[in-house]
Amino acid sequence: MLNELYNPYILYLNYTDGVMWMHYGIIYMIINKINLKVYIGQTTHDFKERYGYKWWEHTRNQHLKNSVNKYGLENFLVIEKIDTADSQEELD
Repeated sequence: MLNELYNPYILYLNYTDGVMWMHYGIIYMIINKINLKVYIGQTTHDFKERYGYKWWEHTRNQHLKNSVNKYGLENFLVIEKIDTADSQEELD
């Protein structure tokens, strides 16, 4: 029974009123504090698990990398979870 319910992509545990539920993935946001450009991303992992503590080196978004190089890392705000999704369809 447990094997039928197990999904290796469900990684996020949340507790509310003593009830636990899991999420498929997260939506995160990175904001350039100088020009207020916003970068939205998604992952089926925890943000730090996906990017580590050097997200600017591990992102595949070349526009974001260029912006960090131009404005400096200190001018970016990372919000690691702005929303959650319970399926790939919802994550997309």
